[in-house]
Amino acid sequence: MSKIRFGIMGAGAIAEHFARAVKLTDTAETVAVASKTIEKAESFALKNNIPAFAAMKVF
Repeated sequence: MSKIRFGIMGAGAIAEHFARAVKLTDTAETVAVASKTIEKAESFALKNNIPAFAAMKVF
């Protein structure tokens, strides 16, 4: 069975909680994050080992 793949819009506190929750399951994974600023997205992405995007369109 394939995993559910989540992309996160925004790199704030709620996104951090969500990413931690996804890591606790075997049926889903976080695959990308997008934020208004690339710096916030990259910081979040580094902690979660996922790609970062600055523009929601690209995501």
